[in-house]
Amino acid sequence: MFKQNQQFLESSFNFREDSPRRPIFNHKVVTSTNDDIRSKVEEWFNALLLKRKLVASIGIACLASIALFIQTVITEFNILSPLTSIEQIFYNFTTFSFWFILFIQSVITFGLVFTLSHLIMSVVAPKTLSWNDGINLIFCASLIVAEALIVFLIFFNSQPYDDNGTISEDEDLAAGRFFYNIFALIFVCTNFMFTTNFQYIFRDNNAPFQNVILSMIIPSIDSIYSYNYKTAIVGFKRASVLWILFQLITNFWGLKYVLTTGLALYIAMTVYRIHITYNLAVKVINVIVMEPYHFEMPSCYNITEPTEKQARHIVNVFNCSNIMMKSFALYDVRYISDRDYKRRCEVFQLSIPGNYPRNWNSVKAMCLEIISSVNKSFIAGNDLIHTIKMGNVAHLYGDPSSRFRKTMDMRDPRRIATATGLSRRINTKSRGELFNEYDQLQDQSLKPEIVDYFGFIEKIKNFFVPLKTILYPIDGILSVYAIETISNMVAASVEEDEFGSVQSDVEQIVRELLKIYVNIQNYSRDKIILMHKYDVEDDEIINNIQSSIKKAVVRILSHFKNHIDNFNSDEQEIIQQLY
Repeated sequence: MFKQNQQFLESSFNFREDSPRRPIFNHKVVTSTNDDIRSKVEEWFNALLLKRKLVASIGIACLASIALFIQTVITEFNILSPLTSIEQIFYNFTTFSFWFILFIQSVITFGLVFTLSHLIMSVVAPKTLSWNDGINLIFCASLIVAEALIVFLIFFNSQPYDDNGTISEDEDLAAGRFFYNIFALIFVCTNFMFTTNFQYIFRDNNAPFQNVILSMIIPSIDSIYSYNYKTAIVGFKRASVLWILFQLITNFWGLKYVLTTGLALYIAMTVYRIHITYNLAVKVINVIVMEPYHFEMPSCYNITEPTEKQARHIVNVFNCSNIMMKSFALYDVRYISDRDYKRRCEVFQLSIPGNYPRNWNSVKAMCLEIISSVNKSFIAGNDLIHTIKMGNVAHLYGDPSSRFRKTMDMRDPRRIATATGLSRRINTKSRGELFNEYDQLQDQSLKPEIVDYFGFIEKIKNFFVPLKTILYPIDGILSVYAIETISNMVAASVEEDEFGSVQSDVEQIVRELLKIYVNIQNYSRDKIILMHKYDVEDDEIINNIQSSIKKAVVRILSHFKNHIDNFNSDEQEIIQQLY
């Protein structure tokens, strides 16, 4: 299962300004689609997604209200006077304010989850959210304010009054709880927002809904979201320390309420409710909103004025500008190429006589465009690595060119020895040996404590000023989808293509796969050079692409071994490595 959230067309592909590469998804439209058909298809699809978002948001709001109901009951419980507490709990059930708070909670949660669905479907979302995105900050602030409002309403409603109608001495309990929750909400919500994977995915058709609930109760590595519950514990500890310090300063005896009331259980419930609500929201959105949709099949005839239903076919979707439609369509094409024989024959009709079977050209062009664009990303990364290497060499030896503004006297070995500390037998070493020794000296010059310190500072800096990105997660996901789709279609053509139309494209497809494989290897070997300026934690993305390329090449050439002799010696060597 792979995540999906990116578009294909250059006109609507919004890379960040700090991206080292230009928008390169520039798919050439194969089938012309007029603006009227395009607008109708997009309007229909937006209405479909809106309906799914509303269903998911309402469901999560109801679940959150149930969790808040249990939490509110716990709030009123007191170990020293259990019978009185139970009586107060049942009394609250008859008050208007109690149900009004639950209603406010449902409305707030509905709004937050509905907004969350837009964040999850963001086409430029990285692995986790960051401070430099205003929408993410607004949602985080809204989450904190909304939860704080709920806490305030709960404690305001549970203020104990004496017979004279004034607040009793137990107001310290409500005050302590309230201030603790303010501290807890800030840390818990912030940790949650910036450590949770908000990317959406397409689920397998065979995955039952109960598996979603089980994965929430028992998190695993196969879970949809990659949230680490240790961060919740960290937020809990930080909030607890602040609350204890607050109590020591204002009211030392206020600490007794931790032992005499259900505050500890309430605190745990608060943390759990926030995480379970919004993590479950991500799950439900992925299950309901991202339910795969099977598009209509194109007609076997050329219709000049198709009906609204006829215009919703899968080829017309690729010509629209809607990002989500393209993601759904690519997922559907991949599913057709792998599992759905009937629809595959209906869509692609590989046995039609002629130069190319119907619709094969458009799908092939789309898949190769995605593969080529990701290949350009690796080429851009390799160019950056090469530039940095040359800059380091020029800095060491003194380049007299205008680019580096160095002088010839910097080439003097004595100056190099003075600057680097390489004073022993400097004249007997070659430049390559000198450069290697310089690197080793630089690596050994920092003690582990200093490295840890700078690493901590680097993490803080990267949190507010994120590193530039060579390869976005969606790039790897789309490339894997494209590679699997085109390899499945070529493999299926062995039995379904009676006229050999697809076989003429085998060499072109394999060469594109070999090109990206070589560039990936070069990038993986030297990407550590970019570590301090670019985000190079993309091993999972690279492994997925390499694995898909290997399977695709082996699957294609196992059916068309006679084409191997048409590749040159270098290409055959790479093919041998893949086998």
